[in-house]
Parts: sequence; structure tokens; C-alpha cells
Amino acid sequence: MNAGSLVAFHGFTGHADAFSCLGLDQQFARPFVPTLLGHGPRPEVLAPTFEAEVERLATQIERLPAPRVLLGYSQGARLALGVLTQAPELIERALLIAPQPGLATDQERRQRRSQEDAWIAELEDRGVEAFVAAFCQLSLFGPARDPAKLRQEEPFRWDHTAPGLTNALLVLGTSSMPNLWPKLALVRCPLELWVGELDHKYTAVAEAMRRELRQARLLTFPGAHHNPLSDCTPLARAKFEAWAAA
Repeated sequence: MNAGSLVAFHGFTGHADAFSCLGLDQQFARPFVPTLLGHGPRPEVLAPTFEAEVERLATQIERLPAPRVLLGYSQGARLALGVLTQAPELIERALLIAPQPGLATDQERRQRRSQEDAWIAELEDRGVEAFVAAFCQLSLFGPARDPAKLRQEEPFRWDHTAPGLTNALLVLGTSSMPNLWPKLALVRCPLELWVGELDHKYTAVAEAMRRELRQARLLTFPGAHHNPLSDCTPLARAKFEAWAAA
């Protein structure tokens, strides 16, 4: 078991249970999976901006015993990059799954804002039940899954409120985060970037990140989409155990 502290940031509509198949408490003596802004059944308005949420999380990380390693998936990977560029001294190494350092142009930001506004409208009009069911069927995540089975396997995705998820989209959405591409040089620690082979958009992003980061290693999972860990395949579990033990 790794004696260090693991910090893990879940994705949008996620929860600490999203990492349960990895056996974090078996790999690390001190796993810490905070609930991110806007999530959970009783969400609190904890930060008004993406940068403020990063600062809040960095303060929590600073209290943990060193050495500290960081795991982030999707929305969590974006926040992890915020920590790695805003407080790089806190982290010894990191693993980012489906990472995104932000949008470089105003046009990209407007397009993404339009998409996130549509999600917010759906949350307000239809509520969490219908929104999460539809969100989980996005082509980004691969072939459509049986809603009843998904609800049984990942019930935590529905354990949120419409105002909370709306706040998460407004504050932590890709259109609201700062452009961290120019700050990637601030990342000090060894970094692993994991993407699904069939997630072409994020594979291209990760490849571009690897060119900017001297200590980055890119791993592509065959046949996987946005979340290579979603099915917790033997390959994913083995690769995670190897990373955890390093």
C-alpha cells in the first residue's frame, strides 16, 4: 500500500463512489475524495469562480500528509490542472483522465457556453432525473446504455439537485474555466494522461498537452471512450495499480 495521500476529483454528476472499482483505500493509506462544488444532495455554494474552487481544494490538500498524489477525471481533471498550475508544490505526481486545459479562443468559449446553457435549461425544465438520464447517453460516453441498468450501477449520478448541477456548470464548466494552456509549464511533477482510443477530441487534446509537458506520459486505452475506467476493465485496474504503487 502506498503510504502517501491520494486526492481524487470526480467528474460532472460524479461522486466518491465513481472511483470505487479502483479500490482506492486498498492502494493508498489516505485516500481523499472531496465532493466538488454543486454536487451532492445538499450542495453548498462554496466558490464563485473556477479559480476560487481550485483555491478551496488546494487549501484542503495542503492539510494532508505528504507525499500527495492527484487523480482527476474530466471535470475533475480540469480542476486538478488548476491545482497543478496554481499550487504545483503540493503535488508529487498526478494522473489525469480525459484532461482539458481550457479553451484558447473566444469563439470556442461561446460555442461551449451555448452547449452548457442548453444543459442548464434542461436541468431547470426537466429536473435532475431526466437530465442525468439524457446526459449519460451522450455519444461522448460511447454506445447508449440501458437506463435502468445504469441507474442500478451508478445511482450516485442521480444524488444531486438541479440548482447544484446548474451551479457546477456555471462555475466549473469548460466555458468558465481559465485558459490553462499557457500555464502548463508551471506543472512540476510527473504526469500521466489517460484517454480512450475512441474519444478522438480528448485524445487530440492529450497529445497536444504531452508536447507541452516534458514529464507527461500518454496512455491510450483500446476500445474505450471518454472514461477508460467506466467498465473497470482488467487493463484499467492493472494500469491504475501500477501507477498507485510507483
